[in-house]
Amino acid sequence: MSIYVAVINTEGDAESIWTTGVIPDVAEGPAPWDDTKTIVHLNGLVEDTGAYVDNNYYKDGSWHTRAARPSNYHIWKDEAWLLDVPSFMAELRVQRNYLLQTCDWTQGADSPLSDAKKAEWLDYRQVLRTVPRDNSGATTLEEIAWPTQPS
Repeated sequence: MSIYVAVINTEGDAESIWTTGVIPDVAEGPAPWDDTKTIVHLNGLVEDTGAYVDNNYYKDGSWHTRAARPSNYHIWKDEAWLLDVPSFMAELRVQRNYLLQTCDWTQGADSPLSDAKKAEWLDYRQVLRTVPRDNSGATTLEEIAWPTQPS
């Protein structure tokens, strides 16, 4: 029989899990390096530790199943998946800023574009700047309505 060790946060979410073989290498209870974490042992076979962590949480001395994480921007809180809005919006802005950066050249005085094309790119860039505000209800990056680049 294998012994697995899990590090559990205050919400019951397993932050890591590893196998020790047949003898646990860390005692159960408060984590010695962080008093907000708890060490828990699991006996038996866990075929896929990543799937186990994704689909289970620990509360009141036992493991409970939960729905799959809706996206990387969701956190487990109060026994439910909640969108981590600041994290999600930060990633959205990173992608938006990348798109803005890739077309900075269109607005330079030495750009080879005509004035009409520069104006198209200027409009596109303005729409990019409003993407976070205009998609405030999105919960995944796939839901974001990105503007179409001028040709």
